[in-house]
Amino acid sequence: MIPLSHAEVRAMVLETLKKGTSNQVVNVATEVQAIATRGGRLPQQYHPQYIRVPVEDVLWELFREGILYPGLGDGINNGWPWFHLSA
Repeated sequence: MIPLSHAEVRAMVLETLKKGTSNQVVNVATEVQAIATRGGRLPQQYHPQYIRVPVEDVLWELFREGILYPGLGDGINNGWPWFHLSA
């Protein structure tokens, strides 16, 4: 279990998505971990696999809300683990 609430993870995921530099699950999880570590919310040695599950939960939530769509929208990378923001 991670020492972050769902709301905190969601806020960090949205912060990451606003940057527009992450369009793959592993990249978002890595960035969320970096944000949480810089903010003192996670220890430096925290294993990345533990942050990935809550990040994926938030991403699926954003899919259901219509904020994200699977795939890059480029006709090549059409599915998970890639995604893009809705227009």
